[in-house]
Amino acid sequence: MQLCWDRGDKLSFYEYTGHHLHHLLAALDSRCASLSHECCFDSLQQSDLQEFIDHVYSQITSVLVNASDTYVPRHQKNFLKFWWNEELDVLKEASVESNKLWRAAGKPCQGPIFDKRQSCRAQYRRRIRECERMSTESYTNDLHQALLTKKGPTFWKCWQSKFESVNKCVQVEGSVDANIIVEKFYKHFSKSYSYNSMQRAESLKEEYTKLRESYCGFPLVSGIDFDTEMVSKVIAELKSGKAADAAGLTAEHLQYSHPMLSVILTKLFRIILVSGLIPSGFKHSYIVPTPKIKDCRTKAMSCDDFRGIAISPILSKVFEHCLLTYLQSYVVSNDNQFGFRKGLGSSHAIYTVCNIVDQFTARGSTMKYEPLCYRFN
Repeated sequence: MQLCWDRGDKLSFYEYTGHHLHHLLAALDSRCASLSHECCFDSLQQSDLQEFIDHVYSQITSVLVNASDTYVPRHQKNFLKFWWNEELDVLKEASVESNKLWRAAGKPCQGPIFDKRQSCRAQYRRRIRECERMSTESYTNDLHQALLTKKGPTFWKCWQSKFESVNKCVQVEGSVDANIIVEKFYKHFSKSYSYNSMQRAESLKEEYTKLRESYCGFPLVSGIDFDTEMVSKVIAELKSGKAADAAGLTAEHLQYSHPMLSVILTKLFRIILVSGLIPSGFKHSYIVPTPKIKDCRTKAMSCDDFRGIAISPILSKVFEHCLLTYLQSYVVSNDNQFGFRKGLGSSHAIYTVCNIVDQFTARGSTMKYEPLCYRFN
């Protein structure tokens, strides 16, 4: 089931979040004022502060989830036609009402009631066909434009939005029962994300702790101060239509809520920076198994054929994006790196390799492959 934000009461959602989040401001202001006079915290203060951070986080998620449950309807995926509009709603209602009137009149075969029923039905059906045709033409134009401009990601994103893949995996390691498959995935990913040797893990932790004590880096924390404008900008730039996190929140929950949310998150993030403590909810995520191969029907699938995609809490993403704004200048990668860089990908790497090969072959050279390296003769 998915939230249909386009059919929800966004105004009531806006007012509900503003009213129920307001009480957190006073508590956050009081805690921020007390933290500004303290440099270090004992174990009791840390425990109390951790409890306060968790309480604020749970209150935020609870208000947002309750608001969406109250004012935003839920439907199964592809329940509603993407080309449906308000005009079709009006025509459908008129057709239904005219049909009710016709049935109440004894289903006459002629006369004004019969003519009105036929006219409303014909107009409703004609408009449905027109909207379907227009949506197909618009979709075809988008695909054609993406091909002309050679925008591969845009083309496939448009294609997948219209034609959902029917190549779904229904059998994993000989099992078709959903509960058994879930249990196998649980064991597989639990093993993948756990250490192989407890002694080795403890030794690495001790080594890291010793290095941490003598580490001296840039004074980043003193120069970082989140403001409401930054948090609001990050929320506005979040991509909509993504999967909900473990708490049931999506980007739309934050984008359609009252601006009070940005103020509250700003104060909460400041407390996190000063104390070095994060909400326990930041650690809660779930893994979605994604097939590594495209052919899921003819090949016997195993758990190793799936890649685990972790769905992180949406509020932690907002905090990370805000933090990245300050740390971006310190995170520098090599110019020859194409993966995990904004605006770059495998297509750019292939283009670079082709250019290098063309330059050497144009000079009469050949390219010889040797283990561990490439050399040009």
